Amino acid sequence: MIRLSAICIVFSVTATATLAGGLDAPETAQPEIMARHTAVPMNWSGPYAGLSYGALSADNDSNSTSLGIYAGYGHELGQTRLILGGEAELGRIKDSDGGATFDTTGLRLRAGYNAGLVQPYAFVGTAQINDDDIDDAKITSRGIGVEFAVNHRLRLGLEYGVSTFSGSIDGSEDAPSFSRDAIFDGGSGDFSLPEGGDYSEDATVISLRAAYTF
Repeated sequence: MIRLSAICIVFSVTATATLAGGLDAPETAQPEIMARHTAVPMNWSGPYAGLSYGALSADNDSNSTSLGIYAGYGHELGQTRLILGGEAELGRIKDSDGGATFDTTGLRLRAGYNAGLVQPYAFVGTAQINDDDIDDAKITSRGIGVEFAVNHRLRLGLEYGVSTFSGSIDGSEDAPSFSRDAIFDGGSGDFSLPEGGDYSEDATVISLRAAYTF
């Protein structure tokens, strides 16, 4: 009888401890069902090439258009997200009314910031105007822009800048006027510098750009 009672006591204590342990046992961690979304960082470094189309407006409210093809290279500086790069461009400026047309060859420097799928940047540049009748004809430009990464290959961009056209007329009767009349008003031949001399003219430029990265 005593032995049976002892067995019952031991069984009771064991069951109580097991039940208590079951109540106090921590819940087993469940595996995470939803995977976390990890954004793939945009790589703005490397070579690229593209096309540009711009609208120019001079101080006298006359307009011209520009077309260009360009190639460049950008390099992101480590973890700073700062992107430095350069571009070479071949362009053509044409009066909207079918007037004067000028071909250009230029270089630009860019400094931008990696904001993910967007890259805001600033630029400065210079271009040579390819015309034998105009001495030291060049364009200096400065402005800001932004590029949007459609994917890891295609970029679309918008720029706003100011271009300064400068040079000197050789003074001959056959020399084309590279004043605002020639660039922005159909090349009327109304020379602002009939005896030759230096000139400088500013124009605002808004450009659309599309590039492919390699």
